[in-house]
Amino acid sequence: MPQSLPPSSRTALVRALRLKCPACGQGALYRAYLKPVETCACCGAPLGQVPSEDGPAWLTVLMLAPFLVAVTFFVSMSDLPLWITLPGAAIAVTGAVMLALPRIKAGWIGVLWSMGKVGPSQE
Repeated sequence: MPQSLPPSSRTALVRALRLKCPACGQGALYRAYLKPVETCACCGAPLGQVPSEDGPAWLTVLMLAPFLVAVTFFVSMSDLPLWITLPGAAIAVTGAVMLALPRIKAGWIGVLWSMGKVGPSQE
């Protein structure tokens, strides 16, 4: 039986953004909040060996920067008391990071996997 070609970077990225294996699109990418599975349960791709240490955190902050600036601007220009705006801003910023980080890390893993960058992880 001929071996199938690996998916393109775009296909791997889309699959990973759905939190699925970038190789097959079937198996789960994570076993916990930010812990990738060692190998895909469906196709056996070595997802735990894709290096994804600091890049996703850096990219998350970079991508959320306009939102963070808007929140800071709102807090500084608001007539509401600080005891209301600061906790609200902290919740908004923390929530945005917690929602975005798993997807951005998944996309990072998907693109690196499609490029063949599989090696020992330092997580």
